Amino acid sequence: MTTIVTFDTTPLRSPSPVAPKLLGDAGMEITFDCLTGDYDDIDDLMAKAGIATKFSLLNGRTVIQTTGTIGDLAIGGDTYTNCAIIGGVKATELPGTGGLWWKYRVTFAQDTGS
Repeated sequence: MTTIVTFDTTPLRSPSPVAPKLLGDAGMEITFDCLTGDYDDIDDLMAKAGIATKFSLLNGRTVIQTTGTIGDLAIGGDTYTNCAIIGGVKATELPGTGGLWWKYRVTFAQDTGS
């Protein structure tokens, strides 16, 4: 069974198995490796990424600053609010496919504001 993952209604195609890194009360961080035959999927995520940075305050709170989209990350039946793409979207063409298949990696961080 395939897990359906979307970020602000943009689907992530063929996402890798998910294992979020919990950041205590400060939210979570999760990375997906995906595969697509349509580069428009990657363009959509890049447009939402903007320039994002993540840092921790002395009280342990994680803060995300971005010029991109803060939105909802839906993983199966679970929804995580206040998420942003951090570190951009890294895409590579699969060798021998002539640009027909692309592998991409995208990392999301959640800021719970706690």
